[in-house]
Amino acid sequence: MRTLILPENVYADICTIVGETRNDHETGVALFGICIPHIVSRASYAADSWPTLVHYHFVVLGVAGPGPRATHEPAHYSADEDYTSSVYRVLRSTLPSIEWLGELHVHPRGMTWLSGGDRRTVKELLARTATDTISPYEIIAGVMQRRRQGVEIYPSYFSRRLPEGCTMGIERVSADADLARKARESARERYRARLPAAGHPEERRDDEAPPCQGWLAHVVSIVRRNHP
Repeated sequence: MRTLILPENVYADICTIVGETRNDHETGVALFGICIPHIVSRASYAADSWPTLVHYHFVVLGVAGPGPRATHEPAHYSADEDYTSSVYRVLRSTLPSIEWLGELHVHPRGMTWLSGGDRRTVKELLARTATDTISPYEIIAGVMQRRRQGVEIYPSYFSRRLPEGCTMGIERVSADADLARKARESARERYRARLPAAGHPEERRDDEAPPCQGWLAHVVSIVRRNHP
């Protein structure tokens, strides 16, 4: 089980970013945070259920908007990749273990699902084998819909073992909720132990977070430039 956790302050930032772009044009945000696993005991389920169930909470601690050099169109946008990398660097200066989790982007009203182009882009990123870049083990890709009271978000989870993806849950919590506090504390650990990719214990992340410069800009460039 996987859930995208949005503290209220982060959700407010997302709404502000989306609101800065005219309603008939697309925009998006990059998500930064960490994954917090929660083990649910067998006692919480029926006797014939799995012995344990791990629920992965992907807690978003910061976001980056498209940036000052981004372009927005009715069915396409391209981001300022340098701006995204600069936000990542600033976040890591105080939260050394924070990671790029993925991207959310606006779709036309009523289209709450990822397009075929979105899915092809994610698969391309997960399958990359080039020696000059780092391919992520897992990615969150999601659609945003503008609403009068804010933004509705429809996230999906992808990994190298689950390239077709699956729907994630989503939950908003207060900025001082226990889960948000635990995520911030974990992100402050400079040498935080890398967890297995959610749901795939045989796959482990690299010992250190990917470099801010180059890698993230390259990934963001692929994600956003290929978005139809």
